[in-house]
Amino acid sequence: MLFIYIDITDDDNLRVLEFFGLKPEDCPTLRIIELLEDMVKYRPQKLDLSVRGVTRFVQDWHDGKLKVCVYRWTLCCSA
Repeated sequence: MLFIYIDITDDDNLRVLEFFGLKPEDCPTLRIIELLEDMVKYRPQKLDLSVRGVTRFVQDWHDGKLKVCVYRWTLCCSA
């Protein structure tokens, strides 16, 4: 698993946000993205950027408890 920090105050980094389907107003945030045939994206149901929150998010993904979300995070379905 790779953790990425993106400095959204640098306009050159906005393309990275676009790639992941995010906007500056979505930040700060967490996402898990599997780069398979299609990008499979996961987001926490409740954003918690503490060590405990990030650990829980990763563990929930590992345990298959997260919902898969499509581009722009507007439609989610059960994994």
